[in-house]
Amino acid sequence: MTIAKVLEKIEMPDLELVSQTLDWEISSFKIEQVNWEAFPYKPRVTLRSGYNEKELFLKYKVREQ
Repeated sequence: MTIAKVLEKIEMPDLELVSQTLDWEISSFKIEQVNWEAFPYKPRVTLRSGYNEKELFLKYKVREQ
């Protein structure tokens, strides 16, 4: 997974702008790891991530069964 630089030179961008930028410019990464045998449930989880000079942006989407 590569983390892309986004929203350069925009200090403290609005969360809606961050969300839209991650959706439009970043491919999602599936998280499919289950670490505990006692808890086998695995929802569908994706992550989109980016950064700028001062911030790290993470957007998770979780789909429960």
